[in-house]
Amino acid sequence: QYARLKADMFNADILLRGIQNGVDGRALAELVVSGGSMPHKLLQEAAKQTDIKKVLALIEGAGLPKVDSARALEEYYESKILRMMSRTYYDGYLGAGAIMGYLELKLRETMNIVRIANSISLGIDPKRIMQEFIF
Repeated sequence: QYARLKADMFNADILLRGIQNGVDGRALAELVVSGGSMPHKLLQEAAKQTDIKKVLALIEGAGLPKVDSARALEEYYESKILRMMSRTYYDGYLGAGAIMGYLELKLRETMNIVRIANSISLGIDPKRIMQEFIF
């Protein structure tokens, strides 16, 4: 289940950020990975799109939540993975699941530090910075 979520998150990030930055659809189609819950055919179709809203509509059609932005989809995946890995880590400290859980929690911590630094450098209000965190 963890690997499936990570594949979905990777594909969503690649597609949405690639389209947002004008990356050619053929290049995006080569970058998507299998193993997630989104069918490969859907990912290939999404890679052909030039509008993020169309990609979000395709993803929603595949049974994923309705969101209005790339960031909202990222937050969805981040919170889902964080909950799963927190349970895995705190349920037992032995085994590969605990190691993966620990690494995912450390990744989240690092991403939050990067967000703080970037937000401060841009002069963003501290209250707004806190809204972007995934706990």
